[in-house]
Amino acid sequence: MIRRRRSRDRAIPRDYEPIDPDLPSPQGAAPRGPFSFANLTLVGIGGALGTLARYACSLTWPTAPGTFPTTILLVNLAGAFLIGVTLSVLVRIDRTGGPRLFSCVGVLGGWTTMSTAAVSADLLIAHGHALVGVGYLALSLLGGAIATSGGITLAHQLVNAE
Repeated sequence: MIRRRRSRDRAIPRDYEPIDPDLPSPQGAAPRGPFSFANLTLVGIGGALGTLARYACSLTWPTAPGTFPTTILLVNLAGAFLIGVTLSVLVRIDRTGGPRLFSCVGVLGGWTTMSTAAVSADLLIAHGHALVGVGYLALSLLGGAIATSGGITLAHQLVNAE
């Protein structure tokens, strides 16, 4: 039988920031339940606004069938960048509850769309543009990660400059 050592509780530094903003800070109270009506309303209204804005972009700058889906790529990259900025600022100012649900999960979650990116890539591949389709997916995923990282970096510079 193997015995495991119990980890010793260590003091949490004062400048502790949880990696997951859904987790309460050690000094703060626990957030409301994730399925409260208020939280669902915030996400729903934000999501509707973000989705309508994305739809307006796709109508304003449509992508012709069989061509590179530039509009959705730019929407997703902009959304990833804004999620990085917004979430970083909200965590720094300790507003991770309702404002995060409305702005990041709702508005920016509705604004960005990996499902449309996947369908666009699938259509490109199905119509003989495999390299473009795979490149589009790779650019969406890698570009999104880089854009989010850039947004986080910018937010940290802006918040620390004050």
